[in-house]
Amino acid sequence: MLNLFGEEINKLKYKRVICPSTLKILRETFKYNKHIEEVILNEGLRYIGCNTFIESSLKHIDIPHSVIEIGWNAFRGSDIETVFIPENVKKIEDHCFFECKNLKKAVVNAQYIDRCSFAYSGLEDIEIGQAVDILGDGAFVSCKNLKRAIISAKNIQCNAFLDCANIEKLEFTEHVRRIECDMPKDQEKVGFRNFNGKLQGKVSTGFEIEFYEGKQNKPYLTISKEEWLQTVQNARQQSQSYWQEWELLTQLYEKKMQEMAATDPNIKRIWDDYLKCRDLDDTEKTADMPEQNVEKEETEGR
Repeated sequence: MLNLFGEEINKLKYKRVICPSTLKILRETFKYNKHIEEVILNEGLRYIGCNTFIESSLKHIDIPHSVIEIGWNAFRGSDIETVFIPENVKKIEDHCFFECKNLKKAVVNAQYIDRCSFAYSGLEDIEIGQAVDILGDGAFVSCKNLKRAIISAKNIQCNAFLDCANIEKLEFTEHVRRIECDMPKDQEKVGFRNFNGKLQGKVSTGFEIEFYEGKQNKPYLTISKEEWLQTVQNARQQSQSYWQEWELLTQLYEKKMQEMAATDPNIKRIWDDYLKCRDLDDTEKTADMPEQNVEKEETEGR
């Protein structure tokens, strides 16, 4: 494994470094470096390894499209201010941007974002692209400055937005298929664009939920806080599990949509599209189930 310049780079007070075109791997190269501000990474670089920029004074970096993995703690505690991660990156390992207090904006398209990747950072604005398959546990834990989050990850794991007390806009796009995380408490509005198919997971109560189609600014359906709280209360009186709350939201959505579709042609069109997606999801789930040996079961039953 090539470690660019080894320990020697930190002895030189460079503010800007250009990596050679032949470099394939970086690992622990600029760790604790309090002089570096910008590094020009070469196209052809494959790995940004663990601890590469940990607690350094790095402010700016462009991730080449050739990079396929960013290691754990790679930028942890650095002075980086903005970051764009292209979809060629297959994985961002855990705590990659942990405690980056100067980080304000990030656009991430990596396929897998590991746990606590941006936790305790200064993030104000985050966009998670549709190329992301998994947004890991506690991805944005205690990002106190986070105000805007646009999420298109297919699967969102637990505690993604835990203790994000100041978030103003949290929007899930039509690409989201599964949510396992609690929503921020006391959140007034959470937008779901193109609520197609059955999303699964659990949600916190205490906010109004709006549903959007495409890029329309006006929601076609709103579930009030009162309706939602009443639905949850009724379910708990019937001893249904808290983990079933998302299924309850789905049922409430379907009930209201069915009623509105009877009188509004535009709502009927959205409702028909929803049913197609839902039925397709059910078909795929059935197809994924292992075949049962019916003949064997009949034989055993005789």
